[in-house]
Amino acid sequence: MKGRFWRWWLAGTAVLIILLSAAGNSQAQVLDNRWREPRLLSSPGVQFTSAVEMVTDPYGRLHLFWREEDPYDGVHTIQYAVFDGEVWSDAVDIFAAPPGLSIDSFTAAIDAEGTIHLIWNEGNEGPVYYSRAAATNALTARAWSERVRLETVPAFRVQLQVDAAGVLHLVYLSFFGSEPGVYYTRSEDGGESWRPSYWLDPDIPLRQAPTVMDFKMDEWGGLHVLWYYLNLDTVGGLGDWVRYTRSVDGGDTWDIPTTIDVADESPDELRLPYPSLAVVGETIHVIWAGTSGTRREHRFSSDRGQSWSETERVFGGLQGQALGDGLAADASGRLHFFGQIRWPQGLYHAAWEPETGWSAAEMIYLIAADAFEGRNGRYHVHNVRAAALNGNQLVVTFTDEAIGPLYAMMTTLADVTAVPPQPTPPSLLPAPSPTPEPLQATPTSTPKPFSGETAVPLANTIGFSDSLWLGVLPAVVLLLAVIVVRLIRSG
Repeated sequence: MKGRFWRWWLAGTAVLIILLSAAGNSQAQVLDNRWREPRLLSSPGVQFTSAVEMVTDPYGRLHLFWREEDPYDGVHTIQYAVFDGEVWSDAVDIFAAPPGLSIDSFTAAIDAEGTIHLIWNEGNEGPVYYSRAAATNALTARAWSERVRLETVPAFRVQLQVDAAGVLHLVYLSFFGSEPGVYYTRSEDGGESWRPSYWLDPDIPLRQAPTVMDFKMDEWGGLHVLWYYLNLDTVGGLGDWVRYTRSVDGGDTWDIPTTIDVADESPDELRLPYPSLAVVGETIHVIWAGTSGTRREHRFSSDRGQSWSETERVFGGLQGQALGDGLAADASGRLHFFGQIRWPQGLYHAAWEPETGWSAAEMIYLIAADAFEGRNGRYHVHNVRAAALNGNQLVVTFTDEAIGPLYAMMTTLADVTAVPPQPTPPSLLPAPSPTPEPLQATPTSTPKPFSGETAVPLANTIGFSDSLWLGVLPAVVLLLAVIVVRLIRSG
């Protein structure tokens, strides 16, 4: 009888220890407690998503677009959600590609009148479509205008900007066509008609093709384009040349492209550069993975792209590449970098200021402490993108794996004053309709804003996510129940 009691006691103690361990570990998901924990944005069960397009309106809202592939029929849809600084709306699918066609690229911009302009492709060489909706009432598919086909744009990738006069500026890549290159066109009548395309890089070498680009506009209407070429003669097609060009007169004339970096004989140089472009006032920034080991490199121009600094390797020995970095400028003019680098492997943040350059990179989300530790249920951050809302809130999105579910994180900067949003004009207020109610955020401990304090130490925060334990806990309980039964029978 005494032996049976001790077996019961040991079994119960084991169950209690494991349950307490699970509860404690489930709290440790973010290394920097100034950030909210990652929030799932894509549809539950969907494993195939894309990088996002984020644009902000003058009324204090961030608009987010991404692509999903239905797990049952493979149909590609453009998903859309809105963030008001506190709460994310439910996601809605606003456009779907016909069965068998893919949506490889999409782009959005908001004009001064509060209209969202959206362009996307449905195939490697198009067709390309355009639609628009009021930024204050875009959370239903019927709020978007009937899509219009852009007949003269055979695009593989598209990116859009809109200037103060409402002119739509579109840069697109042709990768699979007979004349691969980077092209520009524009519409001066709200997307109804488009000018003939202008070839930005007619000197493109044979057996090279552009595959990734970034397109930004400065506050004076200057246009800035960055891209890199794949060398089609290498195994798998690897990048080896990063280029930039600009137009300071609204797209009427363009500079001859400038070389940002080109591969030499070093192994793996510019293998997957995935360059990112940011514009902060008159300063143009380019960050890319440029050297063996994919360490980050940085160049900037203080005169709107006319001349460039020397290349600077940044973030010390940290390295890695995960399909692009996130760059966003706050209201103080400070540039923020977000990217997946290692070791330890995780999502890192650093900031650049003209007087001091780059701050030390600090991890805000852990993936793995070293090459030998598993991820233990933590997300594998890819496709990092960033945006600033109201000048003092930073929103970062990423996918789990290269094309996994989509997540978002956010923080508020304590040392930056928010830019007050404009009141919504009565003409843009949505008419009463059964639109989806905002999805309330799951209550968590209030995140601390950035204030210069040190982030939470790595050693104190490594732990499993809530989602992992929700999946594992039933199995653990069942296993322990079996052990208890066997102990009782053996007694």
